[in-house]
Amino acid sequence: MRTAVAVTDDRWAAHLRDRPDLVEANFWLPSGMGFRAVVQDEPVLFKTHWSAGNRLVGGGLYSGYARLRVSEAWSLFREGNGVATQAELLARIRHYRRDHRQDDADPDPFIGCVMLRSLFFADPGTEPPGPPDFGQPSSPGRSTTWTSPRRPTCARRSRLRSVRPGSMTTTGPRALPSPGRPREHRG
Repeated sequence: MRTAVAVTDDRWAAHLRDRPDLVEANFWLPSGMGFRAVVQDEPVLFKTHWSAGNRLVGGGLYSGYARLRVSEAWSLFREGNGVATQAELLARIRHYRRDHRQDDADPDPFIGCVMLRSLFFADPGTEPPGPPDFGQPSSPGRSTTWTSPRRPTCARRSRLRSVRPGSMTTTGPRALPSPGRPREHRG
């Protein structure tokens, strides 16, 4: 089993964490690029940007990927997009596209939709640190996937021990899988 660690906006994660009734989410990619870091039913962990503390704030199980227009993603996921309105979703997408010099003139652009279920989140203030070797600054859609069946190094193992069953607020599984050796992934 692989585990992807994907960089997210801390506002996106907080929005979903504060709505425990949401059991599915759209981890959207502003560029519409694909996502092949994991296969169906493998976990995707959410890591905040380095500027927001480089913390593992939660995760979910991968359900699938689709390239959709913003309006379609809003219609399917609504607040599961990590925002309160379609206009806010479009504004965040344009913000990240501008950072990466992509054209944002399309009023209803295509985005990548990484569909997740069985969401779980760390309680505020209890989030463990993200992978220390995860490059900075990271671009949207970038992830690290642990594929080795070997145990993690001692340094990484001690960091991951802070995520124990019961330390996450969840509507799904409470324990995180034991990762092995990481490799970087781009959607």
